[in-house]
Amino acid sequence: MKDILGISNNNIFGVYQTIKNCVDNLDDKEQAKYRVQSLGFSEAPKSGATIILVPTVARFLKQIDALNASNAIVLVFDTPVLLEYLKPIKLLDCKKKASYLYQFVELTTDKLMTTINTGFTGKRMQVESQTIDVIPTILNSVHGSILNHILTFLYSVPNTDKRYQYQNIIYSWIQSQDDVDHLEIKLKTLMKKKSVGFTKFIEYMKSDITANTRAAIKEIFELKAKKKPIMYKRISSVHQVNEFDLKYLLKAIRKANNFIDYGEGHPLEEMFNTRKKTA
Repeated sequence: MKDILGISNNNIFGVYQTIKNCVDNLDDKEQAKYRVQSLGFSEAPKSGATIILVPTVARFLKQIDALNASNAIVLVFDTPVLLEYLKPIKLLDCKKKASYLYQFVELTTDKLMTTINTGFTGKRMQVESQTIDVIPTILNSVHGSILNHILTFLYSVPNTDKRYQYQNIIYSWIQSQDDVDHLEIKLKTLMKKKSVGFTKFIEYMKSDITANTRAAIKEIFELKAKKKPIMYKRISSVHQVNEFDLKYLLKAIRKANNFIDYGEGHPLEEMFNTRKKTA
């Protein structure tokens, strides 16, 4: 290919129409240079295309050999994190601010067409095929919050039904006294194969911040059981954990419907049982 460009904040149909509108204003000789193909999900790149628009990174990787062999400028549409796996891609409508944070910028018609025309004059290039796993990248950039790590891992699970099973296991484990090995074994029963993201997640569950969060959750449940006031600011300060994390996790744990058995007649146990009956 002649060049690869990444677009995140503009849809493929709008960009296709913008290019077509610009080309329609050229004379016949100039128009011949711009042979545009919007690659469908069941199509292969056309040999004569000089500009190919690809709807996703996954679609690009399926056609990577044909696209590498082409003489086209390739525009790929997807999230910035995924696009950056296609090195040496140029991102046209966003700028990287941190490891997985991006700022969207305006993609003008002039910028789009100038970049395409510059690509026509460049040397041929290749994009290497690779396995994409964005979760370790994201996890490595998130510090000090167990909640961010949990949600990042959960959103990496494509099957929604299984995601609910994962979160019930994780949230129930947080308020239990079980060790991390117990959590890992239970999660593995739902997995077809381990991923790097799963390994990173389990490593973080062994961290001090996770231990501190679990200790804070334990204290809150004990205070609730004794009908004592919950001073979230004090607890978060003592255990050095995020106050928002604590409040979110408490709600998530209740929704998991898998609580510690405090014993019949215990105020907290009675409260949970009542909720289960009326749910």
